[in-house]
Amino acid sequence: MTALHEVAVSSDQLLENEDTGGKGKMLLETEKSSIDYRRIFFIVLGIGLFLGIYYMPPLPDAIDPFGEHFVLSRQAKGALALFAL
Repeated sequence: MTALHEVAVSSDQLLENEDTGGKGKMLLETEKSSIDYRRIFFIVLGIGLFLGIYYMPPLPDAIDPFGEHFVLSRQAKGALALFAL
């Protein structure tokens, strides 16, 4: 995985290059060697939420204000799990 870093250089170090726009800056491409733990955490969190919602025991029926019962099917739990993902 590579990352771009902006580096300031003096005018005598800067070659005539159209890409820099004459601002005295250029982009250097460097290798990123550290592990992005924040990204891994959120990936694992999303997968954990998906599995937790999808495989939880059946939820009680939802009841609307008029007293009608709605059963949450396995497909509906799958939709909720995908939303949490």
